[in-house]
Amino acid sequence: MDPEDEARKRAQLADALEEHEQALERARNILNQYQKLSGLKDTGSVIERLLSDLEHFCFSKNETMEHLLEEGDELDVNTLLDNAQERYFEEIGPILDDRDPRLTELTRQIDERQGKEAADLILRHAQQAQRSGFTEEQAEAQRHERAVQQESFRQERQRYIDEYHEAQKIVRGIYRPRGKDDDLSPDKGPEPSR
Repeated sequence: MDPEDEARKRAQLADALEEHEQALERARNILNQYQKLSGLKDTGSVIERLLSDLEHFCFSKNETMEHLLEEGDELDVNTLLDNAQERYFEEIGPILDDRDPRLTELTRQIDERQGKEAADLILRHAQQAQRSGFTEEQAEAQRHERAVQQESFRQERQRYIDEYHEAQKIVRGIYRPRGKDDDLSPDKGPEPSR
């Protein structure tokens, strides 16, 4: 990875860590206040109650504003939670990237391959210059080709990282701990047909 990319990655990580700390502080303040309001003791119960109350709020807001709402303006808790989770993964991504050895290995392999492709392009440009001489037009065309390649590399790298994070979300969803309502043991299943 070139020094510019390394510096950009360090800056992204620093920004992500700062945002994470600020978000953590906001959440602690909200949960502490909500714990006092609700009288609940454990954090999990406080969060569940807060989410339940937010659902009540959205329902009430939608009911009272129904005549003013246009299509798509209603407050849907599931959409809000999905958006919040998406935002969370965007914000926490650089921190996870820095701590996930599988993603680190993936990006190392991408960087290695892209480095070889960039070196191949430079070699090809040098060979072209030797064969046909070096003109200002040729130099400009080569600069443009390298810039296009760099942008393509950046987009490809980001796509791989995004796909990796999406796969991780799917895996977490598949292997999430199951609650009482999700129990599929024989005594909870449907009656066999006769």
